[in-house]
Amino acid sequence: MKNWLAIVRVFYLCGPGPMVSALEGGLRERGVFAFDIFKEMFAPPVPRITSLKDSYKVVFARSGVTVLWTPAAGTLLELGENTRSLWPVGAGPDSANAAL
Repeated sequence: MKNWLAIVRVFYLCGPGPMVSALEGGLRERGVFAFDIFKEMFAPPVPRITSLKDSYKVVFARSGVTVLWTPAAGTLLELGENTRSLWPVGAGPDSANAAL
């Protein structure tokens, strides 16, 4: 690695923050100057607050079923899957017929 470091004098790092920091630290320990290291760090998306309401009324158009969604219900898909009144008798995510 030392021979490689003698040839390459500019480093471009891109990735998650902890990985980039670890790589930068390793390069600095091996004598690479900070101004020879360019970096861009990934970050998880910042959640957007689109409403201050705690719950929403959701109407499933085909069935006409109306339920109340809260964050505890998960995604809208999970809400629909867990709303038993949407499933015909003998069907549902935990029935033997679910894969048919």
